[in-house]
Amino acid sequence: MVKDRWFAAVIAVVFLILALVIFLNRDSIFSDEKTAMTREGSEVVSSDSENEARYDNGQIRKKIVSPDQINKESMLSEIGIDSDQLQERVRQFFDYLDRQEYIQAYNLEAGSYQHFLEIAAKLLSHPPVVSGEMKTLYILGCNIAHFYRVMGKKDIVLTKDILSNERELIEPVMAMLYEWGLGEIEVTGGEIHASVGDVYEYAAFFLNTVGGTSYLARRQSGTRMLLTYYSILTIDRANRERLNHYGVDIVPHVDLLIEDIRKYSGLDNKDTYLERLNAIRKSAANRM
Repeated sequence: MVKDRWFAAVIAVVFLILALVIFLNRDSIFSDEKTAMTREGSEVVSSDSENEARYDNGQIRKKIVSPDQINKESMLSEIGIDSDQLQERVRQFFDYLDRQEYIQAYNLEAGSYQHFLEIAAKLLSHPPVVSGEMKTLYILGCNIAHFYRVMGKKDIVLTKDILSNERELIEPVMAMLYEWGLGEIEVTGGEIHASVGDVYEYAAFFLNTVGGTSYLARRQSGTRMLLTYYSILTIDRANRERLNHYGVDIVPHVDLLIEDIRKYSGLDNKDTYLERLNAIRKSAANRM
C-alpha cells in the first residue's frame, strides 16, 4: 500500500508536468491534431487553428520581467532541500506566474497553482485508451485528440502561453516539480489525488499507442525528448513495482532516446538524463 501510494504520487506529478509541456512549440497548436471528437459517436470536426486561439481582443500579453524573477540557477539549487522548503519553492513559482500580465489576462480565480492541479485532476480522471486503440476509428480519433478533448481550448492556449514566456525555466521547473512529487508521499492527504491505474495509462499512452507516439513525433525535439524521458522513468518504476500490466518494453525507447540526447545540444541537463537512462538500460538488462 505504501509503495503504491509513493508510486502514485510520483507519476501524478510527472503528468502534471506533462500537461504543462505537451504544447511547447512555436508551430500552430493544432497543426497536426486535425480532429477533435465532439460527442459520443463517430462525428469528427476540424479543430481551431493557432490564429483562432487568441485572446478576445486579439492581443498577446507579454511577460513582466521583475527583479525577483525566478531563474534556472535558483531553481536547480533547490533540488535536494527538505520537503517544506521545496513546497515553498513550488508555491513561489506559481506565485511568480500569478504576477505576470499574460497570466492575469486569464482571470484564474483560484490562481495558477490550483488551476493546474485541477488540470492534472481532469487528465488523471479521463485517461486515454491504451489497449484496443485500433478497434474503431472513433477510439483512435479520441486518442489523437485526447488533450484537446480533456483540457479544452482555453487551458491548451494557457499552457502554450506559459511555455512561450517561460521557456528558459522549463527544465529546472520540471526537475523541481518531480522532486516535490517524491516528497508528497510523506504528506497525508497531499495535493495530488490519483490511483496507480490513472497515471500509468499516460506513460503507456505516449510510448505504446498510435495516438501517443503521434503526439511525440509532432513536438519539437527538446519537448519530445523530455516527454519520452519522463514516460520512461514512469514505466521503469512500474517495472520495479510489478505494475507494468501492459508489458511496455522500454529498452528500445531508452536506446533511441540516449542517441537523440547525445546528438542534441538544447538540453541543459543532458548529462543527468544520459546517466539515468544508462542506469535504466543496465537494470533492464539484468532483469532479462
